[in-house]
Amino acid sequence: MNKLYIILGGVVLLMIVIVWKTNSERIAREQEYQQKALQHMQKMAELETERRAKLAQEAIDRERKERQRVDENAKAKRESEKYMQYERQAEEDGYSENRHLMEQESLRYFYDSDY
Repeated sequence: MNKLYIILGGVVLLMIVIVWKTNSERIAREQEYQQKALQHMQKMAELETERRAKLAQEAIDRERKERQRVDENAKAKRESEKYMQYERQAEEDGYSENRHLMEQESLRYFYDSDY
């Protein structure tokens, strides 16, 4: 009977050791999984931060390009208006000169008998 108790005690001890071992392995796997999950979350947070910084920089670049385009368009419009005003002024000056010459011609024709 003592042998039976010793064998049963050994089997119980063996089962306790097996349960303890599997439990410690399970705890180690869970800790490893938690650590990997934490590293993954940190990596995702870092990537999200980089993405947001990149988007912010792209928005700043787009705004700067848009502002530059608007400034260039305004400058071109001012130059165009200045040119149009210059053309109108030249046309008016030319028209007044032509008109003056035409008046002189008509007066010369009117008063000059040789003409």
